[in-house]
Amino acid sequence: MGTEYSKNEIDIWKPIEDSVLSEILRTGEVLIENEELEEFIEGDGFFRVNNKTVLVYIKNQYLKYWSGEEGETRYRYHLYNCKTLRETIQKGRKARYVFRDPVFIRGKGDDIFEINLTEFGSSETVKTVKERLKVCKNCLKELDFQGFENKSRINQKEAWDSFDYKIFFEIHEIQRLAMINFQSYRTVLKNQYPKNFTEISKKYRESKNWTCEECNIFLGEKSNQRYLHTHHIDHQKSNNSNFNLKALCIECHSKKPHHDILRNNIDYSAFINKFRK
Repeated sequence: MGTEYSKNEIDIWKPIEDSVLSEILRTGEVLIENEELEEFIEGDGFFRVNNKTVLVYIKNQYLKYWSGEEGETRYRYHLYNCKTLRETIQKGRKARYVFRDPVFIRGKGDDIFEINLTEFGSSETVKTVKERLKVCKNCLKELDFQGFENKSRINQKEAWDSFDYKIFFEIHEIQRLAMINFQSYRTVLKNQYPKNFTEISKKYRESKNWTCEECNIFLGEKSNQRYLHTHHIDHQKSNNSNFNLKALCIECHSKKPHHDILRNNIDYSAFINKFRK
């Protein structure tokens, strides 16, 4: 890619000798077949190679969908195993993705990607370009980065247009690694609720005044408290640090990745009928 890390940036990843990781560190990116994607998805939904979080995008793209200077391409890069990628994996599409090293240059996340343009139905490259790609909106929605989901459409577009993944990684990755170093929960603790989780959950929800931290609905009445859940941000049930918990109504909880099964819960229907209709 011809880009280099700024000397002033914090080096939060160590180079680990691995065939995939070493290629990323050597060239900046590595090609991954669709069927291999799942091997690199961690419990929190991010793509990592030996603990190094990577971006994901399609390198070979059709010329007919590439707008170039006349407009904006429909292609995006991904931070996370969002709905778009989950559907690609589930349907077994023969897409060839690239793991891209997040590069910080001139104080911003480098969003210039190398793209091979091909004609529809052909694998032969017509030309190679280096152009800016935007982040996938589904990634921002599911991560709800900086309250993206609750913004107005205009403010969502502004946040999307100006998104800088350097800011995202500074907040998310440094906090994640700090928690790992503090608790070492990935290797020491099993991913299961502790015996006193009921007490932990009640105490946490009380500390939030029985109010959903996303939609702000108050559920303090005793008959309504069951509709307020304690969500684990990193999906690790054993990690019950306050930094990893979030009080969510059952509806907001069901919108989190891999939590849509909550919509089959009888409490979900009761909540919707009582508060949303």
